[in-house]
Amino acid sequence: MSILRNSLAVCAVALSILWLAGSQVCAGKVVCVRVTSEHTADTSDLGRFRQFSPWKDRTGNDLATAIWRYLCDYETGVYHFNEVLDGSDPFDEYATVRDPLEILNVYNLGYCGIFGPVLDGIFQGVGFEQGRSFGLVR
Repeated sequence: MSILRNSLAVCAVALSILWLAGSQVCAGKVVCVRVTSEHTADTSDLGRFRQFSPWKDRTGNDLATAIWRYLCDYETGVYHFNEVLDGSDPFDEYATVRDPLEILNVYNLGYCGIFGPVLDGIFQGVGFEQGRSFGLVR
């Protein structure tokens, strides 16, 4: 019985220390590491993504094709998989993640139907006035 009592006392002391430490306001430097190379674009911002050296000086169809190839590449691309849901909306259509930066940086996957809006967002983010991957806007 004394072993159990000693264990409980040690746990109580440890929890008290953790509670006191957790209640203190702490500040520290936050570092966000970005791994980029001549083969990997900076996807933290679409403006930086636009400055990736393989397409930095391209425009029009050449730019769109270079980005498309990057997004379809086995190493740098996004993958067709399941839909990514974020939030508590009961309708998947409204909870599906469409944010290009979130898809590129967090999930790196999605289902085929969502890649149209994602590509639209990427194309608009790199400077195309109409980023639609298909169809016409009237």
